Amino acid sequence: MLSASPTQEDYLEVILRLLEERGNARVRDIAHELAVHKSTVSATLRMLAAKNLVSYAPYEAVSLTPDGRNVAEGVLRRHAMIKRFLVEVLGVPEEFAEATACRLEHHVGPTVAQRIEAFLSFVHRSPAGRRIHSEFHRYLRKKGSAP
Repeated sequence: MLSASPTQEDYLEVILRLLEERGNARVRDIAHELAVHKSTVSATLRMLAAKNLVSYAPYEAVSLTPDGRNVAEGVLRRHAMIKRFLVEVLGVPEEFAEATACRLEHHVGPTVAQRIEAFLSFVHRSPAGRRIHSEFHRYLRKKGSAP
């Protein structure tokens, strides 16, 4: 898998979302979504194009290459998994879980992601996991930080 910085991953994630929601991704839309200047978007897109993660030409719509799509989809999967873990297992309020998932999605490697997925499955599918989950939430309620 090609490497991208957390900022570049954010760009790829936004481009994928725009492509799925609107059918295209333009510099001004990316700038709006990320709250940055269009010149910043253009510079970042040039870097992403140099890594063969996007197809970009000035004044044209942006598209993801197959590698760029793979990176973006991986970020989205990690984001959803982390948010689900925070909300469903730890009982973190959704708005905090969303913000935290946005920060963590770039730093969770494959081994940790696999373990979190396995734990989520264990908690939801295994009697022992459901018992641990219930006991943990009961513990939180006693401590005054109920989910």
